Amino acid sequence: MAVATSAGQICSFVRNIVIARLVTPADFGVAATFVMAVTFLEMLSDLSPDRLLIQAKEGDEPRFQGAAQLLQIFRGVSCALVFFVWGGWIASLFSVPEAADSFRVLAIIPLLNGFVHLDFQRVKRDFNFRHFALVELIALVIMLAFSWPVARYFSDYRAMLVLLILKSVCFLIGSHICAARKYCLVYDKKLIKRFYDFGWPLLINGLLLFVIVQGDRFILASAKRLFSSSYDMADVGYFSVALSLTMIPANIAIRIINSFFLPILSHPGKIGVSFERSVHVLNDIMVLTVCGLSCFLILLGDTLLLVLYGEQYHSASYLVRWMAIMWSMRCIRSLQVSIAMSKGKTRIPMYSNMLRSLAVFGSFAVVFFSLPLLYIVYFGIFAELITNVFIVYLNYKIVCIRFVYFIKSIFNYFVVVIVSFCINWLFSFYNIGNVIFTKVVIFLFFIFILLYMNKIKLLLVIKR
Repeated sequence: MAVATSAGQICSFVRNIVIARLVTPADFGVAATFVMAVTFLEMLSDLSPDRLLIQAKEGDEPRFQGAAQLLQIFRGVSCALVFFVWGGWIASLFSVPEAADSFRVLAIIPLLNGFVHLDFQRVKRDFNFRHFALVELIALVIMLAFSWPVARYFSDYRAMLVLLILKSVCFLIGSHICAARKYCLVYDKKLIKRFYDFGWPLLINGLLLFVIVQGDRFILASAKRLFSSSYDMADVGYFSVALSLTMIPANIAIRIINSFFLPILSHPGKIGVSFERSVHVLNDIMVLTVCGLSCFLILLGDTLLLVLYGEQYHSASYLVRWMAIMWSMRCIRSLQVSIAMSKGKTRIPMYSNMLRSLAVFGSFAVVFFSLPLLYIVYFGIFAELITNVFIVYLNYKIVCIRFVYFIKSIFNYFVVVIVSFCINWLFSFYNIGNVIFTKVVIFLFFIFILLYMNKIKLLLVIKR
């Protein structure tokens, strides 16, 4: 599962690189708005029936799955109608009226996603991640294979539109091919109410996540229309490539938590480990992961961005190391979300994301006063720190998980960050070739020390 998730995220990452190199920063900014628009509408209607299939005791029953799939269709059709009717207005909001037809065509994506077979989600109850990993990985690999010819042919933002539709088609077909059960739809008022009661906090949580993950770019994209700001689609492109470089590896960790850690924490007895012991081990592994991620991006992220995306995105290189901190702290918080979800406490993630989403007011201030883009990231880091402390406290009060342990982990993480910044500053005055080589050696040595210090816990997780 971990390998497939990582490979899938890498495919998306390489796709972004291919498109960014073959189109202008402004066109890449428009392409980013496609992803934002689809994400927003799907989060606006997401009652998370797939998660309840995993968490609920009766989630293995065919009627339960059939009701979940009916709910998915309703969601997909609703989102498709919104895109078809309001596509022109969305394009106008982002000051790209020439892309109005493209936004209408986006209706195909949620429509296809609505008919996905959810059997690959159900089998996760028994720690069978193979079907989900296979379906997603194949869809992403096919999309990647077509990335270069499609981007070369269109040479503008339409390339992203075609690739997103292609991925949805492949995912839909794959979900039905890999399903062990026949696809069915069930209308049951009691089950629908059950999904609603479970999912409405997650729906609000999804909207808050959109504000957290996509809100900054949404504000940048609409800045010219709403505030007559000097920011344009090129700035959205610069911000997007820096975000992509830091978000993709962080999303790998987050998706592993959501897909792999949730079943473990929901049914810890199946692997012979107590709940609290599982939490402590998984927390240490997560902190180890984000320490390595932050160290790498702080030392080498700006150079890596120029190598991958090209010199035309030089204006975004200074954002990478700070975004790495923001996304690493988001990874740490994701484990806390899984802890709450495993106990059915869906309001805890909602409350924490309410607090985190307040950083969007900082983004509004940055756009309104035309401050440097880096200030948006500063607001995000501060909000993530406060939110991490808050959700740990909520889990302590509601789920009865001790919080001192997690505060210590966050402290250790910031020690690693400070050391990485000091090393980066120390070698910033030397020849670029020697600097890169030296930073790579230091990074590898640093990671070796961290792995050695946590070897016993790593072996425990691998064994389980």
